Amino acid sequence: MANDNSEAPIRLEHGKFKAMVVCWILGLGCLVSWNSLLTIGDYYYNLFPRYHPSRVLTLVFPPFAFATTAVLTYKEAKINTRWRNLIGHTLFFASTLSLLVVSSADTL
Repeated sequence: MANDNSEAPIRLEHGKFKAMVVCWILGLGCLVSWNSLLTIGDYYYNLFPRYHPSRVLTLVFPPFAFATTAVLTYKEAKINTRWRNLIGHTLFFASTLSLLVVSSADTL
């Protein structure tokens, strides 16, 4: 009772390069965001020398990030992923734009 399937299975590698590129891009995105998180305090100290950005960052950012994460985690199955991504990128753009506006208003 021997099997005639003595051939080795065929190894499919046609998607390996695409998967490596996607993983590299995702890893780079994690490194860039981690780097900005580590250096944002120094940047704000240079940008606003008369204020105390370390107090603002530690008091404002964590509750906002925790609340956003909690809402998105709780309603993850009900929120359309496309809209969630669009809203996240829009919030990021608006906050970056507001930083530029505050910075330019401070120099006037």
